[in-house]
Amino acid sequence: MPNGSLVAGFQKRALPNGQVNPEIVFWERNGLRHGEFDLPKAQDSASTEVFQMRFNLESTVLAVHCSIDGQAQILLYTRSNWKWYCKQQVLICETNPLIGLQWIKKYQLCLLRATGSLEFIEYRFDYMTSNTNCNLGKDFGYVAVVDGPAINLTPMGNFVMPPPMFEKQIVLPFVPKSVSLFGHAGVAFIDKEESLFTFDCETVQLKRFNIASILKSAQSAVVTQVINCATDRVFIWLSAPAADTILLLRLNEDGSVEVIARHELDSKVQRVCLDSSVTHTKTVAEHSNENDYYIERASAKSVPIAMMNFNAYCSDDVVEDSLGLIVQTLDKSVHKLKLEENFFQEDLLFTSGHHYIKMQAAKLSGKEVIIGLTATLRLYINGHLFSNECTCFALHENFLLFVNSTSGLMHELFIYDLNKRLPRPVAGLGAEDQPPQLASLDETGNFNVRAVERGSRIVVAHGYKTVLQMPRGNLETI
Repeated sequence: MPNGSLVAGFQKRALPNGQVNPEIVFWERNGLRHGEFDLPKAQDSASTEVFQMRFNLESTVLAVHCSIDGQAQILLYTRSNWKWYCKQQVLICETNPLIGLQWIKKYQLCLLRATGSLEFIEYRFDYMTSNTNCNLGKDFGYVAVVDGPAINLTPMGNFVMPPPMFEKQIVLPFVPKSVSLFGHAGVAFIDKEESLFTFDCETVQLKRFNIASILKSAQSAVVTQVINCATDRVFIWLSAPAADTILLLRLNEDGSVEVIARHELDSKVQRVCLDSSVTHTKTVAEHSNENDYYIERASAKSVPIAMMNFNAYCSDDVVEDSLGLIVQTLDKSVHKLKLEENFFQEDLLFTSGHHYIKMQAAKLSGKEVIIGLTATLRLYINGHLFSNECTCFALHENFLLFVNSTSGLMHELFIYDLNKRLPRPVAGLGAEDQPPQLASLDETGNFNVRAVERGSRIVVAHGYKTVLQMPRGNLETI
């Protein structure tokens, strides 16, 4: 590890039955063993080889370059609650062997391949929490944890079960590239099989949909992310060298797949999320002027956009005309794609000053706003700075929850009602570059803030409780 706490190695341990078990093992600096995990099972485990391993700069992700059953690949592992989880699998073409790999940023991995000449390939990975939309009436707050080809499901709304334990498990043929939950419906994409796999969190029924022909028509584009928006509707973000494409698919009962709409953007996509008509199904207050500061978009390039009608539905009762997607491109502009029959109407909302690592749409005083978090811990509402110390945020019904880092022993969890007046920056020189004065722990009985353990991360908010994950991986509920 770059922080020097552990040294990683590879061994083939002989089992009592004569078989060989390939393992990644760890030692402390004093030479003591400190845990291990098994590599994926192979038909011939004795032939499994590990060529190199690299930790990322923060020592949170381990990349293992190995060969399993003759297939060269890179496996990405993270650790939580003393268990190592395989989160991604990158297959390496035999004709273009891998020479080396190196982390260049927190979640960016650079590969060096020999293709007659040296070729550099950069992969960017995003770590996100897959949970169901708790604003839906039939939702139990399911949280999905990817562990190799398995997806572990736990209904956090019913009970809190910390990983590595889980209530249900779905086993896929290979490690999924992207997983998305909506209501009790889930979807996963497996790159190797060019297929979508849908599942029900309650019945754990699995169904496969082959989309190879659709991807072939997209030429050199590859699937970056899938976004589930109903039991039979899936958005797909396709990445290409020059510009990206958004697809909306209908998954039919007979196993066929139909393209409802396709939209090609003019540039590369940075982040996508569902719009507020899909995610907010609770009662929203009538529009008031008290939050117009945040409702007005902070950008000279903003254009007026008609607010879509609010449609309330559960995951099995979708109003197709209400489907919409929010997209941020690499030029930092935020767009809204509204489904109109069989095509998307694109509207420019505003241009942000930063790239978002997480983005969600919400209803603020009855109007749609975009909440975004940057890699520099800045939380924005429609381009207006709301916090400059935010580590994570979540939306639940009409509430915005976020955790702020502090210089003290504890972090702070803030809860704000989006139907009430939000704090605003004090008017004056440079007010736009300063966040508002948020609630303080020194105020006795303040509903808007409470202390939490340092490094706490919001997992899910359901009903009257919020589940937080501590840095060690254990869960706490408030």
